[in-house]
Amino acid sequence: MWLQTFGKLMVRGVNFRRQKPLLLLVYLALEGRKPRRYLADLFYMDARNPLNNLSRALTHLRSVSPDLIDADNISVWPNMVSCDAVDLQTLLNRSRSEEALQLYQGAFL
Repeated sequence: MWLQTFGKLMVRGVNFRRQKPLLLLVYLALEGRKPRRYLADLFYMDARNPLNNLSRALTHLRSVSPDLIDADNISVWPNMVSCDAVDLQTLLNRSRSEEALQLYQGAFL
């Protein structure tokens, strides 16, 4: 799966537009494995039951593709997802600015 964050937030080739789960997926793609409690507090701090909201968001992401994320009782991490922001950073780190510029399709998120 390829996650687009520049210009328009979406998973390419999939008609899935729920913003909060997509933002969660972007965060995981950029930051890697994170504790469930941390994610729940970060994304659902105003919810009555943040861990329940996180579980629902993970379920929504798995509806896109069961292999998109992995999780256990403690942590959540991206599995088979590529992200234009990660690709952009990689290209910039390798001084390949012309290729990096081609990835940029508009403002981040």
